[in-house]
Amino acid sequence: MKRVTCFAADASDLHTADALNELGLFLGTGKGYELDKGLTRAQGTTLLVRMIGMEETAENGEYEARFTDVPNWNWAFYYIGYAYENGITNGTGPSTFSPNKS
Repeated sequence: MKRVTCFAADASDLHTADALNELGLFLGTGKGYELDKGLTRAQGTTLLVRMIGMEETAENGEYEARFTDVPNWNWAFYYIGYAYENGITNGTGPSTFSPNKS
């Protein structure tokens, strides 16, 4: 049986998302916060890099295009590159990151 995770956002979640947004940590997507969805690997990695205060460093870094599924034009390329090079995350295979997986 496949496990399915469900989320139900409430007022407390919205308040938390707003607070994280004000800190510049959680920006949401082009469709808002989308709190009813779980984070993808790319979103989680980006959030983590922001939370440790390394967003500017990540965005200004130069990284090898190590993962074939995260091209250098992808919005998360620099966050994933930073996290990988600093031992914060790994890929899901030798040349894949699976950025859209949870």
